[in-house]
Amino acid sequence: MAQQFRKRRWRRPERLTLEHPPVVRRKDLGASEPVVIEPDLARKASRRRIEILLVAFVVLCALEGFAVGLLFDAPIAGPAIGAGYAVFYFFLGREFGDGWLVRACKAKPLDSSRIARLVTGEARGAAIPAPRLLLAPGSAPNAFSFALRRRWLVVTEGTDTGDELVLEGMFAHEVIHLRDGDASVAGLYVVLAGAPELVMRGAGALAFLSIPIWPVSLAMRMTAGVAMPEDREVRADVAGALLTRYPPGVAEALRKAGGDPSPLRISDAFWFVPRRSGVRGPDANRRAELLEEM
Repeated sequence: MAQQFRKRRWRRPERLTLEHPPVVRRKDLGASEPVVIEPDLARKASRRRIEILLVAFVVLCALEGFAVGLLFDAPIAGPAIGAGYAVFYFFLGREFGDGWLVRACKAKPLDSSRIARLVTGEARGAAIPAPRLLLAPGSAPNAFSFALRRRWLVVTEGTDTGDELVLEGMFAHEVIHLRDGDASVAGLYVVLAGAPELVMRGAGALAFLSIPIWPVSLAMRMTAGVAMPEDREVRADVAGALLTRYPPGVAEALRKAGGDPSPLRISDAFWFVPRRSGVRGPDANRRAELLEEM
């Protein structure tokens, strides 16, 4: 019997990957039955949004190339050059965009075992690798996730002083964005539509290669509805509440989070609570009320 027990293989949560069957998480507080978390549908939607953003970007670059080609009597070569430069910039942004966003957000590595423990616990519950943690300016608790080559979670300086149940709800929300691909859409949108601001905010020397497509970047801001659909935040709120088994924690986090505009203003709408009024998305108080009705 002892030999048979030793040979048994136990599946640890951190060894699970996204290809495994739906992950079940049980917590001491809340419902007694486990909740099944299935991100496949949300991931497919995120992939479609990424495809739409890329197609729109290439088409706009081709149109810019056509306009420039007319000035130099090259109406055929112009669109081809523009589309080619769009593909080049996409691969450039995918490889180096993480560093661009980190520098533009004025973020630095986070040294907090408390936050790392909470984020790791939520990531493990969602069956994804724990993201890299960064610290950005801001007195009120808030968080922003993005993913290009790696997964990143940026928290403000005032986050570490919050209650653990509240922070757990906020981190679960951002982990859902990472799990479902919303963070990848956000990162791609900021790199494509925020190229001028990335340069102005000191993102790095390679970011200057975006100067030829600045008109396209400004036009890409009309695709904000694709990058941030109406249900993006509410869906992550509900999924985060199910992940933590404590909806009041997410609701309380929504009421306490916020802050002044971030150093990278184009990213303000993608924070847990938008850091600027008038940005796209439902009001934080309304999101909290919906959670309190669960």
